[in-house]
Amino acid sequence: MDEAAQRRLQDDSFLLQTLLDNIPDSIYFKDRQSRFIRISQGMAEKFSFSEANYVLGKTDADIFTSEHAENALEDERQIMLTGQPIVAQIERETWPDRADSFCSTTKMPLFDETGHIVGTFGISRDVTELKRVEEALRHAQLSAEQANQAKSEFLAKMSHEIRTPMNGILGLSQLLADTRLDGQQHSFVEMIQESARSLMGIINDILDFSKIESGKFELETIPIHFRDCVESAVRSLQYRADEKNLTLAFHIESQVPNYVYGDPTRLRQIIVNLIGNAIKFTDAGEIVINVKYACGPPAESLVTLLFSVKDTGIGVTPAQQQRIFEAFTQADSTTTRRYGGTGLGLSIVAELVKMMGGRLWVESQPDVCPGSDFLFNAKFAIAPTPKHAEGGNALTTYIEKSTSPVRRLNVLVAEDGAVNQVVARGLFERSGHGLVIAEDGKQAIEAWRTKSFDAIFMDVQMPVMDGLEATRIIRQEEKQKLPNHRVPIIAMTAAAMKGDRERFLAADMDDYLSKPIDFDEFERILDRLAQAASTNSPTFESDTQIGVQPSEVEVGFQPSDREADKPKKGGPSATASRRVQPSAPRGMLNFDAPFARLKCNHQQQKTLIETLQREIRQRMDELTRGRASNDLPTVIRASHSLKSAVGLFEAKELTALAADFEQAARDGHLDIAIKLYPDVIKKCDEALQEIDSWLNTIDVR
Repeated sequence: MDEAAQRRLQDDSFLLQTLLDNIPDSIYFKDRQSRFIRISQGMAEKFSFSEANYVLGKTDADIFTSEHAENALEDERQIMLTGQPIVAQIERETWPDRADSFCSTTKMPLFDETGHIVGTFGISRDVTELKRVEEALRHAQLSAEQANQAKSEFLAKMSHEIRTPMNGILGLSQLLADTRLDGQQHSFVEMIQESARSLMGIINDILDFSKIESGKFELETIPIHFRDCVESAVRSLQYRADEKNLTLAFHIESQVPNYVYGDPTRLRQIIVNLIGNAIKFTDAGEIVINVKYACGPPAESLVTLLFSVKDTGIGVTPAQQQRIFEAFTQADSTTTRRYGGTGLGLSIVAELVKMMGGRLWVESQPDVCPGSDFLFNAKFAIAPTPKHAEGGNALTTYIEKSTSPVRRLNVLVAEDGAVNQVVARGLFERSGHGLVIAEDGKQAIEAWRTKSFDAIFMDVQMPVMDGLEATRIIRQEEKQKLPNHRVPIIAMTAAAMKGDRERFLAADMDDYLSKPIDFDEFERILDRLAQAASTNSPTFESDTQIGVQPSEVEVGFQPSDREADKPKKGGPSATASRRVQPSAPRGMLNFDAPFARLKCNHQQQKTLIETLQREIRQRMDELTRGRASNDLPTVIRASHSLKSAVGLFEAKELTALAADFEQAARDGHLDIAIKLYPDVIKKCDEALQEIDSWLNTIDVR
């Protein structure tokens, strides 16, 4: 070997040794028996050896546990067999005397000068800390997902729990407003209604914002009549515009298609929110809604529409425009104090518009001219026009209150809740509509089979048979017996989470009315039903109730019923008929609860309590028979009815026991329910004793 070659060899050896002595990563060379023939100083230190030479001749089995050593040996055999390297493989290193570690390893075949594989070599870098961080992040992500799931479940439960009593507050306050009230009382009722509506607006905003924030908010895509959708949104706010003497008008260009695919509920929500804001911030003048193509007619089947909601209100300054679409933000603190609101509305609208493929912005120069113009664009696929539909024309409409008489409807309401029955009866009969109430899906089917109805308002969650199953049976029988007739079925439920509306429509229902009932939405549905109904004079009797058992005698809390509590001329005052308090202290039952919940009089209170007495006895008998014969349907029905009956009187402990009994039976665990039976019967006996004591001490004249 000449001197130059020897010098190069020395240089290469020096560079290799420098690399092996100084690099912190682990470098190794092995023979065909996977014995170490050379390693870096970094690897020696990792093995806790003072010198690298100490490991020569050893294998992974001499250093690691068999778990890692066997895997490493198998890798090296495959590399020598195939000649293929393993690159950047993450390995778990298991040690006999320390905690596991992780490394990223690249392993290569080792060739001699003749091209034969004589072993393997590789380099690895410790990534233990990185894996720990990744694991911590994974746990954090899992915890966040679990928290988000818990949040969604909590919101679903709270939505139902809040909306149900709010339905009672809104409905009964509306009924109360129709009674004879003095000026101050009428003012108080109006404040109750306004506060309840404001609270519902806040609840709905928070629920929507939470679903959007969690990424679980989805838009549906169904064919919609575009002009009807826009018009219904505008009409729903006419009464608010009338209160401020504002002109409300909208214009849709003739080229805009009549039918598109989209989410009608969310499109109405966007338009209603923007018009509502315009009304809120406009004291005089007009609000005009325009819809046109954003960039000319569509080239294919997709169209981008530009919406404009222009008002003559206070306007939005440039500084306010920078933050007006942020969550929980309003223009300024003065605006918040004067006009109220959570500051979520525009943020939700902006997100909904983004999901529709567009954006939301505002144009306003209050120092130049009054008013604001809120604009957004959105993309829609054009839907086919039904054969019976006519072509669209340019439509400019100034909305006016209708003075034409509303057709009297015959309506079936399937609802098992006492408060919601009262609300439904008051809403329909106050408007002059005929009403039949069924307490479960089975009764609803029987009522539908025997009478003709213009519509069915179907509660979703009911005992015996729920609303979805009842709807399925009605639709099947319609196809067989009434192929040319379809009764509109409106779902009624306090559910308000993702997928609920789609589930109801997929069950062949026609529309969806959430609880607490929104009066504008309620009237909108009634208007649609009245327009679709035939012109034949109805023969339906409005005071009929279907399938009520003797123990379920109805107590009607109509406005006229409260006349009994009013003092008569020359007679005793209403307070003279108040009952004497029972001698025993209040136990599990709050006998005065119907006053607060149903606004009933004292005679109605006595009738309710006597009905409760019969109800408890009947349900005790049913529970006993169902338990003895392992009859789950009877047990479920009895416990559900018992829970509802005593819940009216705030018997929390008995209500909870009945609820647990019912749930166990619904889950098919009759053995668990039977264990609760003695406690339920004991509490029922105590309730009956309290009722007997109360009835013996009252004097209703």
